Amino acid sequence: MPPLPAPLTPLLGRTRELEETERLLHGTRLLTITGAGGSGKTRLALELAHRVEKDFEDGVVWVELASIDDPDLISQQILDALGLREVAAADTTAVVVERLRDRDVLVVFDNCEHLVDACAAIAETILRLCPTAVLLATSREALGIGGEQTWLVPPLSQTDASKLFEERARAVAPAFAINAENEETVARICVRLDGIPLAIEPAAARIGLLPEAIAARLDDRFRLLTGGPRMALPRQQTLRATLDWSFGLLGAQEQILLPRLSVFAGGWTLEAAEAVGAGEGVEEAEVLDLLASLVR
Repeated sequence: MPPLPAPLTPLLGRTRELEETERLLHGTRLLTITGAGGSGKTRLALELAHRVEKDFEDGVVWVELASIDDPDLISQQILDALGLREVAAADTTAVVVERLRDRDVLVVFDNCEHLVDACAAIAETILRLCPTAVLLATSREALGIGGEQTWLVPPLSQTDASKLFEERARAVAPAFAINAENEETVARICVRLDGIPLAIEPAAARIGLLPEAIAARLDDRFRLLTGGPRMALPRQQTLRATLDWSFGLLGAQEQILLPRLSVFAGGWTLEAAEAVGAGEGVEEAEVLDLLASLVR
């Protein structure tokens, strides 16, 4: 079986998150780590997989799904992750089940959101027919099948967000350090970016500007926070790209409702959401279910 991917950078903080997800993983057969794009789902899942690998006699299978768009290719992607390339079979899902049926193994589905229905179907099949297999998934929404335990990635704490900023800033400016003069400004940047790693990392890469200059330009953060990892998929390189990708995954009515809700600042009541959200394309009675879907 191929080894797990090696992380390219250390995971900063997330000690409590790792402890909590490890506890949950040992108490369920399907744990789905959810959260907004750029919140660090994949990085957390990878660290968790390395951490628990020894607990599974047959190891961990890492199935990377971000690079495929065809749901019919998921089974072959799993077989590739098992080291079985170019399997000639009419039913590759049956081959997956055969290979996993008696294995004490953790299977990780990374980046399920654009294939969520197909991922849910094959996950349910594996859980039903492979009683010793455990699944870990990362997705911007839950798979929505029986027995699933979901866990939402929280924003980085203020301390960890500042550490991440400092670490990534040092990659381009080795002499950079958080000190009494810039500590408050760095903290303000991290708060403005909601503790989202995908936003903090490109901000830190702009350390050629003074931290004060970065903070001053965050009102136009989509223009400032560009130039993500070159080898990442385009939708995972920048904050704007990942938000555009997330919006594109919404249903037609969700895409209508979400901009209407943007008039609120600091939250709203259901009654206010119904008043603002109802209109062409969305009935008032539909707002509650659409809100629940957006949250999920």
